Amino acid sequence: MSDLHFENNFINVGLWKRDAGASLSTQSSYDLRSVYVETFWLPILGPSTIFFLRFLAGKFRSVAAGQGLVLDLKETAQCLGLSDRLTHNAPMVRTIARCIDFDIAKITGPDTLLVRTFLPPLSRRHQNHLPPSLSGLHAALGENSGVKSLNWNPAMIKSRELAIKLIKTGLDESDCEQHLLSKGFHPSLVRETVCFAKKQLQSEKEVGKHGGRNAPATYTK
Repeated sequence: MSDLHFENNFINVGLWKRDAGASLSTQSSYDLRSVYVETFWLPILGPSTIFFLRFLAGKFRSVAAGQGLVLDLKETAQCLGLSDRLTHNAPMVRTIARCIDFDIAKITGPDTLLVRTFLPPLSRRHQNHLPPSLSGLHAALGENSGVKSLNWNPAMIKSRELAIKLIKTGLDESDCEQHLLSKGFHPSLVRETVCFAKKQLQSEKEVGKHGGRNAPATYTK
């Protein structure tokens, strides 16, 4: 939505009711502060959009149910570390446009915006735009059995991500395990995590041999 523009600095923001069917029901959508959003939606939407949505969600928690917000766009941009310009190509305006493009927000009138505060599981199209490590992680954590019904374990996700990063730096298994333990991860999780990370990196190498980044990422168990 490159032609998006606002007549003034203030806009009215309301909650977009979850009336689009089961795909946005409580059971199949994720809070903006969830590990799922931070892990998988972040590389799709980008940090400015995620922080903008979280900023709005925080504002909505401070008002009565059903009430909307009057948002000062210039001040919001400054709170997010963005330029406070509001030209059609300004960062703040592009952030809002991105929300609209991804069906997370919609314009309903002059200077009136409705936004969602829960995000659905990634569609197959969006999954295809994840980097190989996250694409494989998404598949391994429940794509085949249905992401909607998955019981996400934040500790497992974070430990696996950290283990992969540590092994990429050249740490051996023992040092990697000690580092994870020092971060407070449970011993029963640490060993499995390190083994998983090694297998995942080996899988990525195999993917690279057969087509590079665009080849399908696979996880071995």
